Amino acid sequence: MDNNRPILVTGSGRSGTSLCMYFLEALGAVMSPEMIPASPQNPDGGREDTEIFQLHQALQRSLNTHASLPMPPRWLEQEAVQRTKQALRKIVSERLQIDPSRPWAVKDPNLAYFLPLWTHLFNGLKQVPVHVLCVRSPEAMCRSMESQYGVGPDESLMVWMLRNAYTLRHTGGNCLVVHYEAWEQDGLAQLGRLAAQLLPGQAHTAESLRAVLEQVFKPSLNRAGASPLAPTANPAARRFYETLQQVPGGAMAGRDALQVAEECLAQIEQFRGMASVAQMALRQVAGLRAPGREPGARNPAGGNAEAAAPDSVGRLRRLLADAQQALKTLQDAYAERVAEADTLRVACDRLTDSMDAQQTIAASTARHVKVLEARIMELRSQLETTRRLWAS
Repeated sequence: MDNNRPILVTGSGRSGTSLCMYFLEALGAVMSPEMIPASPQNPDGGREDTEIFQLHQALQRSLNTHASLPMPPRWLEQEAVQRTKQALRKIVSERLQIDPSRPWAVKDPNLAYFLPLWTHLFNGLKQVPVHVLCVRSPEAMCRSMESQYGVGPDESLMVWMLRNAYTLRHTGGNCLVVHYEAWEQDGLAQLGRLAAQLLPGQAHTAESLRAVLEQVFKPSLNRAGASPLAPTANPAARRFYETLQQVPGGAMAGRDALQVAEECLAQIEQFRGMASVAQMALRQVAGLRAPGREPGARNPAGGNAEAAAPDSVGRLRRLLADAQQALKTLQDAYAERVAEADTLRVACDRLTDSMDAQQTIAASTARHVKVLEARIMELRSQLETTRRLWAS
């Protein structure tokens, strides 16, 4: 692996992406010059490139989408995407020249959604990035999202599913998995594999890696709380996470994780119509928030903008309620479909077990038949011998 391949870090949010960036920086990766400042949710800073963060936010608004919604069809063909690509190309080219002898690392909450755009971008720059997926249990992620941002578990779980699944889809499973829980349980081994894969040109000893781990990892940053977490009731998320857990920290995700991710996305995308309703509501809300209306100005429907403000607020609330209801309907329908798939999978497993049992019985019967045939041949031989003796 090249020593200076750019590193793209993705994750569900509240999954250790910032922590991963601090580890990469300590291991020798290049960081962007201007970062999003620290916040109560990330007291040490999120290690997010300010310009890239703002471009992703603007593109998400232009596409009228949301972190808990699947990407709209043919979004790569939108004019806003081409403008964003041009702006990103200039920024990324500058970042790669900061220190060409070392890899540049970048992460952003919305990066997973826009990975196809970044693939086109890096193809034009003749660069092959390395992808890192930071994974945390859906239960801990949802609790952390609720405690830090007030986001409910249904919306958080959809974000967890989409960001992890999109990363696996758009990388073909060729992404290094970093487990949040492993930093405390087996941090040195995970850090060693990560350093070997991402910065092979750097000399890292067990002692230096241990020093990095002690310097960067802070258990106090776990915002999910210490109380036990009930397993998620969503069988698809549970199966997805159990599959990801099978991947050693710092190793490639592989085909099994990719297959489960594709199954999850296929079920979500079957209800794209409901997502389209929510995106239409977001588009209408964006229209109400459009800039450029001065106090006292006429609004497009006629009348004074100030006088129309209460009505606009009412419309905004109704549209937001419609969007939330559409999202809730989508989530409920998705959960029903997942439950049906889970029931079918159990039935298939039982059928497979029954077939295995039948095959075992058939094999045993075949063995007994062979024994009986051998015994019959033996008796026939004895009978023939007896006949010859009797005749003589």
